[in-house]
Amino acid sequence: MRDDEEPSVRLDQPRPLNDLSVEELDAYAGKLERELDQVREVAQRKRAYMQGAESLFKSD
Repeated sequence: MRDDEEPSVRLDQPRPLNDLSVEELDAYAGKLERELDQVREVAQRKRAYMQGAESLFKSD
């Protein structure tokens, strides 16, 4: 896994959201949305890679 694919938010321990300001919550939500976009992008690339590999071994 490349460094840019490494998750930037660890969900092991939830953040204490009640302690954050509205601005901090908005920033945190934006960070999570970017992370989710990244996760979806990497997953899609891996699906495409696997489909390509599977097509090499398919016998019609």
